[in-house]
Amino acid sequence: MTSLTDVEEFILTPHSSWVTRFFKAKFELEDGVLGTLFFVTSIIAACSMLVASSISKRIGNVKVS
Repeated sequence: MTSLTDVEEFILTPHSSWVTRFFKAKFELEDGVLGTLFFVTSIIAACSMLVASSISKRIGNVKVS
């Protein structure tokens, strides 16, 4: 069995993106760690979107002088 080079693996992997490629290359992270990282950050982003609407109702519009 032949091993794929990094370029071939990147081209042939359908779910790869530039961000995951950057983290894999820069920090040498495994796929499981990257999956956990992106899962946690997306949960945090979803929670912040839910809270943002109630905070914007309390603060109101931002006025520019």
